Amino acid sequence: MTSLNVATPPEIPNVHVAAFRFGGGKIVFDRERQTLTCHSRQKQITETAKKIMLLFTSKPCGEVFELATIQHELALSADSVRSHVAKLRDTLTASSTRTDYEPLVTVYGIGYKLAP
Repeated sequence: MTSLNVATPPEIPNVHVAAFRFGGGKIVFDRERQTLTCHSRQKQITETAKKIMLLFTSKPCGEVFELATIQHELALSADSVRSHVAKLRDTLTASSTRTDYEPLVTVYGIGYKLAP
């Protein structure tokens, strides 16, 4: 009987951390509690916004999520995704002290990403 030589998969960085920080560390999404904190102040977000943040924080900052993927994962129409993302963007942007920083970026023709 011959043994099969099975290669081990490469190490993948664990992005499933309890607190996902972006915006220079000023914006924190706690994945376990599903809370959003901006500049040490907790922000109220909808259940759908929490699901969107869970999806966006499942990968490193800067990775693009296609609109179709978001639609499929959340079982929403494209218009609903756009509306929820716009409201979440407003919450994140209003919490930023920098006028030149947009935490949730539209990648035209593709989808969205969190800015580092």
